[in-house]
Amino acid sequence: MSNNNNNITKIQDELEDDPELQNPDEPTKLQQFDFDETLQQLIVSLLYHHDGILLDDFVAAGVPLERFVKKSHRILAEILCDYHATTGAVAPKEIIISEATKRTREHSDSLLTVGDISTLIDYYEPNVSTVSWAKKKLVEFEKIAAFRTAMSKATKLLMEGKPAQEIVETTANQLLIASEFALDEQEQDVFSVGDGLYDEPPEWLVHNLIRRNEISVLFGASGCRKTWLAIDAAISIATGTDFLGAISAKQGNVLYICSEGGSSFPQRLRACYATRGFEIEDLQNLKFMKSAFDLSQKTEAMRLAKKCKQIFESVDLIVIDTLSKNFAGDGDSNAEINTFINNVELIRRETNAHVMTIHHTGHSNTHRERGGSSLRAGVDTSILVERSEEGIRSSLKCCKQKSGNEFATITVDFDQVLMPELPIVDGEYQTGLVGKLVHTPQNDANSDDFEQLVVDVIGDAEMSQGELVGLVMAKSGFGDKKTRARLQDLANCPDSRLKIKKGEKNSSVYYLTFQFGNGESDDSLLAKQQVLVV
Repeated sequence: MSNNNNNITKIQDELEDDPELQNPDEPTKLQQFDFDETLQQLIVSLLYHHDGILLDDFVAAGVPLERFVKKSHRILAEILCDYHATTGAVAPKEIIISEATKRTREHSDSLLTVGDISTLIDYYEPNVSTVSWAKKKLVEFEKIAAFRTAMSKATKLLMEGKPAQEIVETTANQLLIASEFALDEQEQDVFSVGDGLYDEPPEWLVHNLIRRNEISVLFGASGCRKTWLAIDAAISIATGTDFLGAISAKQGNVLYICSEGGSSFPQRLRACYATRGFEIEDLQNLKFMKSAFDLSQKTEAMRLAKKCKQIFESVDLIVIDTLSKNFAGDGDSNAEINTFINNVELIRRETNAHVMTIHHTGHSNTHRERGGSSLRAGVDTSILVERSEEGIRSSLKCCKQKSGNEFATITVDFDQVLMPELPIVDGEYQTGLVGKLVHTPQNDANSDDFEQLVVDVIGDAEMSQGELVGLVMAKSGFGDKKTRARLQDLANCPDSRLKIKKGEKNSSVYYLTFQFGNGESDDSLLAKQQVLVV
């Protein structure tokens, strides 16, 4: 018995001397951050760059900040984590520099440390594709730390002389927690047959083009003006005005992720809204971000959804410009594109917004989206933008419309206009791009389509101008001004059945004449009868 006691004492002494197995109630003593300085620099820079893309994961991993090799890295991480804990946001540069100066004031190398931090912020910007690698390293750290904590707690129980069964049960529970800490169980909804059978489809954000709570891809070759069209749609929804000046849009909140060409995006946005006659105060429902989100990662999709909820109480349109800038996976792999689609769907479910992704065409096939074919299979709407050979015209062609009829090709003519209201650059006025709608399915007021729509709306009734305009707007997707003009043109057409007469208080009343087999209306026959009587 004494030999057994001696053996226990010997084991206990060895355990007490092992720094990896002491005091499991102090987890920072168990965690290791044994990464080289290059990886540490990448990780700390990602706590700031790309809108703090790694910050949430870093905090969740519980990395002890004292494990950073360089003082500048440690201080930057401390400031970013402290600011995040207080505000939930990423500290701006001026606050970082001010706080770093305070925290290093007593150190002889204060200026050097602050200079290193400033350089890391201004000149070191890692690619978003490195995020997944950095996250894997943090997961490795977190998993190792969790298992070490589990084993250390088991050792503590053993040293305290606890019963074997208690030690086994406690250890098993801790190991289970350690093995499952990264799993994310998502509750699934279950429906019965008939549920949702009579639900209306989501409302149109842009009539006949995109619906709320769906996902789409707007794709085209470089220079086809797809970004201009996306910006115009974003402005139309943010202001509740017609897309391209003719297609009705539902007003709502818009978040535009301008990861590609982000440095010039404010100027492009300003030129677009200025040519439409808007001021800055008219665009309060439109926000944009220059950072990127690696949507090959579910955590990044959740981060974007969370960001939307921080910016808006509810968001109606999210534009991701472009797919390649927000996806570190293999775009040619259908499996990885499916992951992208699943993460976009996650954003849609979390926000109930329409999520539009801007993408490029294939290198050899300019009539389909670049990369895996599962992209078109996974979206609700796919729209191809093509630019004419002469360069002044672009067209929007519907390649897929899951919850409605495919819209006919929309054609837009473009022109550059001088914008004297903008600052002069290098002695020259800035220019803005203006798009003018050329053709939509019902753009011609004298077309059979438009007249048939009006005939269906009026029927045998007589309608005031306001009543008819409202009903036609709802059916055609035109705005108020365009609808009134089209109805007036149609009524003035000699062969049209639509007529106007004066009602009470000199108001306009619309009605239809009956069309006889010989093409003459009842009004024209009545006029002939009156001539014969005279």
